[in-house]
Amino acid sequence: TAGCTPPASLIQLALAGADGTPILPYWIVDLVLLQPPGVSIRAEAHTTDAPGGGTSALDAALARAFSSPEVTVLGYGFQTDLDKISLRRGWSFPWRVRRLIDLRAACAAAAATAAKGGVRDGSRSRNGVGLSADLERWIYKQLDKAEQISAWHLRPLRQSQLAYAAADAACLLPLHDALARARRDVLREEEVTPAGGRGAAGAAGVSARHGGGG
Repeated sequence: TAGCTPPASLIQLALAGADGTPILPYWIVDLVLLQPPGVSIRAEAHTTDAPGGGTSALDAALARAFSSPEVTVLGYGFQTDLDKISLRRGWSFPWRVRRLIDLRAACAAAAATAAKGGVRDGSRSRNGVGLSADLERWIYKQLDKAEQISAWHLRPLRQSQLAYAAADAACLLPLHDALARARRDVLREEEVTPAGGRGAAGAAGVSARHGGGG
């Protein structure tokens, strides 16, 4: 229906330790398989060596990742992702994200400052907007967007979709590191809740994929 926002289909997680070293495997939580229509809730994570534990273990892990005051959550346009996750009925999600750094806002702030001639943004000059453009500016790599508008609501997902979904979250870790080295002043922490509820505030990478891609 025109004007309707589809709920999230996936939550992608990429984790890093305190020293910035990535922690493998990357996680893709499939919200469509988590609660199919008319079927009891079940958790399924696409990963090569994921431990068992079911829904309760998954809920506990996500609660630690998103709500802990000791964990910094990285996102890119994360408010939109969080709002789409909240539309997925029956999913128990820690709605209060305590420490979020939104890298889209950080990249925009760096570019705005540079445009005014105040401070060099530290990036390689490139035109374009969006995550792929910001990755090319800051870490000199591109994100293959071929699967961006594929049918994310259909199951099973293809391996190419899973690879894209994992990369969509994993790329936030080096992007954050590049910004921290060149423009730490634009990395601002905030507290977020669905539907635009925000609180003032200051690594894990996370993003959400909705049914229509994007």
